[in-house]
Amino acid sequence: MSEHTEATIKTEAQIIRDSRGKPLYAVVPYNEYQVLVEADAQVTIPHEVVGLMIEKGLSPMAAWRKYRRLS
Repeated sequence: MSEHTEATIKTEAQIIRDSRGKPLYAVVPYNEYQVLVEADAQVTIPHEVVGLMIEKGLSPMAAWRKYRRLS
């Protein structure tokens, strides 16, 4: 169960920026928002990551790094 879900949406979101031009918000059509919410509900944590957290007492960040073989 180490596969990851990725939502792919092609849209022209409206970007709202602050006075310096830094993006603050993205406004997307409601139906595309719903697709993103549904995709987020399907996101899971691999069993191996949970096992490292429980068995080795690792923090979630440390467990993910070990799972991905990062230093």
